[in-house]
Amino acid sequence: EADIFHSIARPECVWLRNVLKLKNPGIKHVITFYGYFDQEPWRTAARILTKDADVATAVSQTTADEVKKDLGVRCRVIHDGVDTKFYRPMEHQNRRPKVLYVGSLQRRKRPDLVARMARNIPDCDFVIHGGGDMHGELKRMADDSKNLTVDQSNLSFEDLSRLYGTADVFLFPSVHEGFSNVMLEAAASGLPIVCSNATSFPEFVDHGKNG
Repeated sequence: EADIFHSIARPECVWLRNVLKLKNPGIKHVITFYGYFDQEPWRTAARILTKDADVATAVSQTTADEVKKDLGVRCRVIHDGVDTKFYRPMEHQNRRPKVLYVGSLQRRKRPDLVARMARNIPDCDFVIHGGGDMHGELKRMADDSKNLTVDQSNLSFEDLSRLYGTADVFLFPSVHEGFSNVMLEAAASGLPIVCSNATSFPEFVDHGKNG
């Protein structure tokens, strides 16, 4: 009995849309792109869903431009936000500067670059938090390092907030993001951001001001 169906560009949303339309032919449909991938089956799902949607939105201008270029669909840009009740600056007394990475451990995000930087900057402590295919590789690099910690534990919002609050710098060397919520969390926590000058990052990170 929903009035609005909010979808993302995934194949399972196509059949879910069909089921909901059978029950409520007048249901409104909003699709949001959190990033755009032109590989199948996501591209076909995106094409079907955008033809049906009443409104298409994207979390960044970069993503909106990618959707427009490949599918010919105009998206309204609505940037993500974070809850500043959880993510806020905290006082800490680090003995050495602490550099933090938070995100999934996949090649596109380049967490291995964080580990290599730890080797080259021995007077800083580096923390990599997240799970993914590269965890084993990064854990082995951490085992050979005195200033690198790799953690894939599940954290509550409160614990994740404290993790940001104990850091001094947020390092996120990914090369392609629709829009990075972890950068918003880091910024809300008062951390300067070091990231790539690519895709959606310049929409949020202003060089010399917040990163």
